[in-house]
Amino acid sequence: MLPKEGARPEPVPTPIWRAHIGWIKPGPVSKTIDQFFGLTPPDVNIVISTTMWSLKMTNQQQFDPASIKDGQATMLAMVRDLMAYEAMDFLAVTGDLVQCALGMDWNHGMRAAVEDASGRPAATAMTAAVDALREVGASRVAIATPVSDVKNAAVKAYLEAAGFAVVGVGGIATQSSHDIRSLPLTAPYDMARRVFEASPGADAIYLPSLTWRATEFAARLEHELGVPVVTLYNSLIWRSLTAIRYPTPIRGFGGLLERIGG
Repeated sequence: MLPKEGARPEPVPTPIWRAHIGWIKPGPVSKTIDQFFGLTPPDVNIVISTTMWSLKMTNQQQFDPASIKDGQATMLAMVRDLMAYEAMDFLAVTGDLVQCALGMDWNHGMRAAVEDASGRPAATAMTAAVDALREVGASRVAIATPVSDVKNAAVKAYLEAAGFAVVGVGGIATQSSHDIRSLPLTAPYDMARRVFEASPGADAIYLPSLTWRATEFAARLEHELGVPVVTLYNSLIWRSLTAIRYPTPIRGFGGLLERIGG
């Protein structure tokens, strides 16, 4: 029954949360992150703390890792603030593209520092992505991104250092987050297909970046191409929900999220 004209809708009760996930995000919060909320189970809360170091990722021709290495102290302060606000069960530090430029040692060190500061399991975007690619059995990876070849070189080098053979890389020469948000909605799907078809022997596709809506195409790509698809969103959700032992798979967004609770 529709409410009477002028009547206020009934308030929705606050769920009884099974768990809280803390997210340290490298840019402002906007509706572009509705993917993350839409993929997360309704009884798992997301608490976000933001910085502006995303400007060092996509508003320049290339990454400048030296300019953010000293930002670890700021991020750890955010971890402590999140824990004071609400006891988190898992913490994630995103910013996958620049994390590639910072390298594996930085990512493993950042994850360890967050776990030490919080007493909870944690991941950076890139430790989650690597864990997810290993989970689906990837060895020969095709990478499709919304950034330039110069930045893609850092993504390729990171995955190679993690032990994967990168058999193809393709990107779009964007200059800013605004450019990425302005891409056609099908850009992740179109780029993934293009790179995969030019990468004989690829047994998985990796689609980084929070800013384009790659996860929405994961299941379709897997069905059409016959290989696992790992995105930033699905790897973070899989890593966080498996860490908290969430019992139920998430359907409709690819095979990785269907492994939850298995």
